[in-house]
Amino acid sequence: MKKFFTTDISTKILSLVIAVFLWVYLVVLLNPQIETTITNIPITFKDQANLTRNGFVITNDTVDTVTLKLRGSRNMLSNVNKNNISAYVDLSGCSGQNTYTLPVHITLPHDELSIVDKSPYNINVEVDKVSTYRFGIEIVPEGELKKDYVIDTLEGDVSEVLVKGPSELVSSIKKAVVTVDVSGTDADFTKEAEVTLYNTQNEKVVNHLISIDKPKVIVTGTVLSQKTFPVTFEQVSVPEGYEITDVSPAEITLKGKKDVLSEISELPLKNYFFNTDELQAEIEILYPEDVEINVETVQVTIKEIITEEQPETDEEDNQ
Repeated sequence: MKKFFTTDISTKILSLVIAVFLWVYLVVLLNPQIETTITNIPITFKDQANLTRNGFVITNDTVDTVTLKLRGSRNMLSNVNKNNISAYVDLSGCSGQNTYTLPVHITLPHDELSIVDKSPYNINVEVDKVSTYRFGIEIVPEGELKKDYVIDTLEGDVSEVLVKGPSELVSSIKKAVVTVDVSGTDADFTKEAEVTLYNTQNEKVVNHLISIDKPKVIVTGTVLSQKTFPVTFEQVSVPEGYEITDVSPAEITLKGKKDVLSEISELPLKNYFFNTDELQAEIEILYPEDVEINVETVQVTIKEIITEEQPETDEEDNQ
């Protein structure tokens, strides 16, 4: 082994030089033609601004990509990637609402490169007309208020929103809803809430092509206390020999400010005089002006008091 490395040195050096020269000749000087595949090249749209200017929009949900098989010299292909290849679709021929099948055009960084294969060759471009609709806002409370409290009013700083987008998509929208969280609330409030769109199947409509002129609404809510009070009828007069047998309903619910309701203990009925020909009557309730009441009258029923005669005793008979 030692002899191999110590003898005929000049011959071994010459062989090495020849080998390096051949490698340089084959790889560098000849620069052979090879093929390579580049994937996920994004496809862009040319002349899209003109389409938008004419009131149309592309509704394709996904960004299409193209895969190329290229042929060229090793040196050139070594510097080619999806970032320096341009793939685009020319929209200048799109003049209205339709689905167009358009070729994918490719621009390569070197003219000497050639395209062996391209997938896809064409893509479908869906073009829709841009439409605008107005929707009234529906404000929906979500959650439970504190016990014995109720929402009186809910108002937004706007009553409707302007929705803009592809006509097919916008026409499927049924309503615009603002949901306000009122959990644990016991006082008036002001909150900001987002507008959510729903279609006819009551599903949320979410799409980047849809825009809302006011996506958030300021909601102001008024909250009232709620309490139930018994009905009293001391001011209801009945004929002699008659009595009140029923008051329906016997309890009435009031809504109002907490400090107002705290001063009320019962709800009296207005003065009323029954006669013997009248066994039922709708009588008004007396209540403060600054409260809300669920009913304003109650039905009062009276009947004659029947006294059973006591049977005579034997002692009385003997007398």
